Amino acid sequence: MHASTFIRVVLLALATSAAAQTATVDASTLAGKLVYGYQGWFRRPGETPSNNIHWSTDGNAPNADTIRIDIQTWPDVSQFPPECLFDTGLTFPRSCTFRPATGS
Repeated sequence: MHASTFIRVVLLALATSAAAQTATVDASTLAGKLVYGYQGWFRRPGETPSNNIHWSTDGNAPNADTIRIDIQTWPDVSQFPPECLFDTGLTFPRSCTFRPATGS
């Protein structure tokens, strides 16, 4: 495939995609939609029951000095009230605080 043909195909695909994104979403059904979930941080370290294995392997709060954390995606929790967020003491590379939602 020649470079110019490839560019035309890519531009056509982008134009088609942009047109599809402007369509009104039918909120009455999940048909044809991708649903993405987020498993919340159900318990903070120290809460009972104390099985925080989903939070860390030893049930304690992660410590940036002793463990490596690799998070691929992070939900937007900006609409959560402060009392629903948990201070971890960790920060993202841009220095914004890592505060997951808690089940409390």
